[in-house]
Amino acid sequence: MLPPETIMQRLILTTMSLAALSALLPASADAREEWFEPASLGMGGATRTLGGDMSAVRMNPAAMAGKATYLTGASYSFYGRERSHIFSTGGYDSQSSNLALGTAYSVHISTPPFDPNDGLNWYSPDDVLLDTSTTHRWEVSAAYALLDRRINFGLGVRILRHNYALRANTMRFTMDTGITLWPAKVIGIGVSLQNFIPTTDDNFPTRLNSGLAVSIPQIVDIAADAVIDLTTGAKPKVDVHGGINFKALQLVLIRAGYYGDGGFKDNYVTWGLGLEIPTPRIKIKIDYAMRIEVGPMDGALRDDRDEGWQRIWNSVGFNLGF
Repeated sequence: MLPPETIMQRLILTTMSLAALSALLPASADAREEWFEPASLGMGGATRTLGGDMSAVRMNPAAMAGKATYLTGASYSFYGRERSHIFSTGGYDSQSSNLALGTAYSVHISTPPFDPNDGLNWYSPDDVLLDTSTTHRWEVSAAYALLDRRINFGLGVRILRHNYALRANTMRFTMDTGITLWPAKVIGIGVSLQNFIPTTDDNFPTRLNSGLAVSIPQIVDIAADAVIDLTTGAKPKVDVHGGINFKALQLVLIRAGYYGDGGFKDNYVTWGLGLEIPTPRIKIKIDYAMRIEVGPMDGALRDDRDEGWQRIWNSVGFNLGF
């Protein structure tokens, strides 16, 4: 078996080759949100240091190696305002060795309210236009743990395929990298760089992330992340994520959080519940989370639904841990 250092070197060389090929792929802009798993969504998305669910594969691959575990699961999310359905599955293994490997696949089907000013000039006012899109998103990530998992490095590869009803289909390739530090067993620091190969997609900008977490096993997790969007606008914009995860009776998980996007242009509060069922061989987790948009709503609204209903995003999922 090759040593971990050799494996990481070959992975880096392979992803650099893919990056060179990605220059041949077409590009366009399309706004989509980051996709959090239910456990992360309940904490306002503040899990770039903590990890703990499949969001680690997407947000900061180094977070996969913070704890020795084998995790696999699936989730479903629904957002009525955009008739949005997201199905996700994946898992990662940081238990077998200090080299953690993970992958996640998601498909996102949505039909947002149509904006006739959004790049289309050939429509008729009497036309019924459904700008349906299907996004396939695949990530493969690796991380390596040092000094009893106190220092963890990660690297991720992301491929995006967008299929549209009214626009040209696109494909994109990008990469993430990150590090998590645990100077004390209960205090963690994370730094990551997402999409450092530019995607020209407003929802997948180059992001510099930093975070702080406090984790007391079997009791409580508290975390906050600052996310700097470096490429979407003329000036960098700072997003803030914060949340808490409290474990009650060694069985029930209660979560709450907040995040603000686009320099606090969009603001959300989140909450969630989880049920953790230990068995002799595996740990089963069932999670639910809701995101509620607060303040003025940005963008087009559906005419057939009340505004309050269009503020809510729901997500449910399960994980199996070993």
